[in-house]
Formats: sequence, C-alpha cells, structure tokens
Amino acid sequence: MIYHVLNRANARRPFFDSATDFAAFEQVLSEAQQEYPVPLLAFCVMPNHWHLVLAPRKDGELSRFTGWLTLTHTQGAAKPPLSGMPPNSTYVQVRPGTGQPVQYGIYNGNGQLIGHFDPKPAPGLPFGHGHQFPPGNPAPGHGPGAPHISPDQLPWWWHPPPPGGNP
Repeated sequence: MIYHVLNRANARRPFFDSATDFAAFEQVLSEAQQEYPVPLLAFCVMPNHWHLVLAPRKDGELSRFTGWLTLTHTQGAAKPPLSGMPPNSTYVQVRPGTGQPVQYGIYNGNGQLIGHFDPKPAPGLPFGHGHQFPPGNPAPGHGPGAPHISPDQLPWWWHPPPPGGNP
C-alpha cells in the first residue's frame, strides 16, 4: 500500500527560512531512512509544510518512520551551527531524551562547519562515518555521489571519536 504523508507547521507558519533549513530537513529525512528503511517514493518540501509518498512493507513501519522524522526534525534542532563557532573546534549534537551523541560538527580556522562525523554505522562502516563539504554548506556532502568517509580516512585534525562512536 502507498501512503501520502503531509506535515504542516502550526498556523501555517514557515518551517524553513533558508536553503540551509531545507538541507537540514533533507538530512533528517535521510537519517530517518537509515533508522527505519521505509521506501520513499517521492517528497516535496515547501516553506510551511512537506509531503512524502511512502510504501511501508510491514505494519507499524509508517508510524515509526513518521514519528521519528517529525520528532527529530522538531526536537533535534540542535544540529551543528554552520558558522560562528570557535576556530578549529568541534560541536556534539545529542539525541533529545537520551543524551547520546548523534553527530560531531567539525569547524575550520574561520569557525565554519566543514564536515561532521556520525557515529551511526553506514554500509561497510560499522564504527560510523564522516562527511566533508564546503565551509558552511553541508548539502553537497550528502546524497548521491557524496561518499561516506571511513573514520580512519577522515582528516587527522578532525579527531573523530574512538571506534564505536563514543566521545
């Protein structure tokens, strides 16, 4: 069965104010697919709402996927800032309610986000993975053609967490 899922902001206010907000939602959507691999047939993201077309295979998949997506998108807003951080620093994003590390933001000498380490396994990378991208613009570091970087292949100055993703 195929489902159309819609989520609109309260009072039709905008969810997304910038291209960065749209990119952050697409990242959360990608993470939701990793947490709960429900086939995503199409999606459309607009300033005050989004649409998904999903094809769950088992009972309960749709509610688990959409619950995780909406909670993480609204409650997990503490993604690493894109700029304004201390030079050559890191930032740890934690999962609301558990305090578990979700992502480690990596900043260059100008305090701009240039990559991150995600302790969650990726295909062929059981101890997490990294993404590298242009300063302050995470979108090119994700999606088709943007490889997951093995922890042992990350730039040495990133100081990724030890195997297992623990800080």
